[in-house]
Amino acid sequence: MKRFLIGLMVAAMATIGLGSVSAFAAPAQNVSFFAHGSGSAHWAPNQSAIMLSETAAPGAYAGAQLMNIGATAPAEAPSFTQQDTVNEPSGASPRFVIAFADGGTIIGYRLYMSTTLQNDPLQWDSMAPYHYNATYEGALAAHSGSPVVAAYLVTDSGWEGLAYTNTITNVTYGENTYAS
Repeated sequence: MKRFLIGLMVAAMATIGLGSVSAFAAPAQNVSFFAHGSGSAHWAPNQSAIMLSETAAPGAYAGAQLMNIGATAPAEAPSFTQQDTVNEPSGASPRFVIAFADGGTIIGYRLYMSTTLQNDPLQWDSMAPYHYNATYEGALAAHSGSPVVAAYLVTDSGWEGLAYTNTITNVTYGENTYAS
C-alpha cells in the first residue's frame, strides 16, 4: 500500500509540475569528468557550470564527456558559453569534440580566451580528413554516415605558458543542455 501511495504522489507531483525534481540530478548523471597531469575538471557549485583548469605543466588536460548521446550527430551545431581567467589566444581550448567511428573528429572552438563572457558561434574544423575553418555542416559532411562514438569538451592549452580556468555554461548538444 505504501508503494502505491508513493507512486501516486510522484505521479501527482509530475502532473502539477513538480516532477522535474529528477531533472536536477540529470546533469551529474550525463557528464563524466576527466583530467591528466595538473589539469582539473569539476562542477561549479549547484552544477551551474563546468570548470576546466590547466596549469603550464606539459601534457596536462581536463575535460567533460557528455554521456548518453545518440549515434547521430546533431543537425544543429553544438555550442557553449565560456568565460576564462585570461585574455589570450585559445590554442583551440576549450573545444567541443565529436568523435566518429571512422576514426575522425570534428572540433568547435573560439580563437581567443577572454575574461568577458563569450557566446558567439564556434569555429569548426574536421580532423582526419582535415578541413580548417569549415562550417559545422561542412565539418560534419567529412564524416557522413559514420556514427558518433563520443562528444566532449576539453582544454589543453597550458603549453602556451599560462595557468587558466574555463568556466563553461549553456552547453547544447542536440536537444540536450548541460550546465545551464
